[in-house]
Amino acid sequence: MRLLFFAFFLIGWCTFSSAQCFDDRHNTSAANAWVSCELQMSPNELRGESHWIQYELEEPRSLWQMQLWNLNNPAYLSSGAKTLAIDYSLDGLSWIEWGTWELAEAEASGFYEGEAGPDLDGITAQYLLITILENYGGDCAGLSEIKVGLGDPSDVEDLIEEMNGFAVFPNPAVEFTNLNINSDYAEAAQISITDVSGRLVQTVNAQLNSGEKFIKLNLASLQNGHYLINLKSKHYDLTTELNVTKIN
Repeated sequence: MRLLFFAFFLIGWCTFSSAQCFDDRHNTSAANAWVSCELQMSPNELRGESHWIQYELEEPRSLWQMQLWNLNNPAYLSSGAKTLAIDYSLDGLSWIEWGTWELAEAEASGFYEGEAGPDLDGITAQYLLITILENYGGDCAGLSEIKVGLGDPSDVEDLIEEMNGFAVFPNPAVEFTNLNINSDYAEAAQISITDVSGRLVQTVNAQLNSGEKFIKLNLASLQNGHYLINLKSKHYDLTTELNVTKIN
């Protein structure tokens, strides 16, 4: 697998600019940062009105190690992010919560090099949503820059092409996974999940499209372990494997 390292440069809500003056160092300019002073309705309705920023990639990619830079301007240190929520999505509508991350306050220094963020461990996403849940006491909230390691697009393409377009990701999964099928027919289908003993633990009714479809599966009631997911319709009887690994 070939990893690329992409930087998301932040300024305002939706435009992009560099916040760097040296490699991995950040100046104290407030202009080279994302600062939100008004709550906005989040694309993820569970986040409600919040301070957030969303990124859209050109295609689904695997996401890996993050590097984070907090607000570094002396006047905005208290508006720097303290607790982040990270969500991801394949379609920008159905969101999966990765978790939260604690970020240290910046140093108001031209030698500030940020800190290592979370390793997203290869989750597959086209949309990444960063929400600031808590800052250091300021009236606004923001960040200077985010970098995310991106896997080669072929990694995801290979995954989706498995079993003629029938696959689940993320896998291993925590609370949710997405079932992908590339169907030749628009028809009703039933999805069943069984454990290693063959016990049926969940069923979901779905409507297939003629073409590619992503079906979000809620795994909140499942315990850690190995499962089989079967999709059955008039024209299909497909099975794939899923591992559930929840964070304690």
